[in-house]
Amino acid sequence: RAEIADQLETTRAQMDRVEARLKLMELEENMSNFDAIVKPVETMWVASAGTTVPNYDNLGPVFDRLFGAVCGYVERVSAMAGPGIALYRDDGSMQNVPIEALCPLAGPIAASDEIKVYQLEGGTMASTLHRGPFDSLGATYGALTKWIEANGYRPAGYPREVYLSMDRDKPETWVTEIQFPVAKA
Repeated sequence: RAEIADQLETTRAQMDRVEARLKLMELEENMSNFDAIVKPVETMWVASAGTTVPNYDNLGPVFDRLFGAVCGYVERVSAMAGPGIALYRDDGSMQNVPIEALCPLAGPIAASDEIKVYQLEGGTMASTLHRGPFDSLGATYGALTKWIEANGYRPAGYPREVYLSMDRDKPETWVTEIQFPVAKA
């Protein structure tokens, strides 16, 4: 029984990857329909809980734990000043990736042993909206990366995701803003 469950999970993961690839191919075919902008983003105070993950598989439970810790802490001592943000400090290897769950703050608060408080650097960002569940975020990242290059920019920092709308029970309604720091190529 356990072996069948493992095979089923492996098959589901393969199907998810195929579906993400198909969505990327569809985006590539319809790049004229892809919408992105370049905009300024202000430096902001954030509270942060972070860890390093071996890869991008199964990030949901990790971010649930991190956001639970940082948002719980912020709610006890202050108030969030905006939607949650995920920051990926990936060196391009897509392995052993430092990630952070961030809660924007109106100003600095005291840090703790688990929670860091710092100013998240702003700057010029290429930005797009992703609508729907996270299993197709990779395709949106791929399309944004191609858009950045096609429009005379280059990545100039780590990407972040801003969770604008997230009803846990309705992933098809989720709205995530992907921001990539950029500079002129």
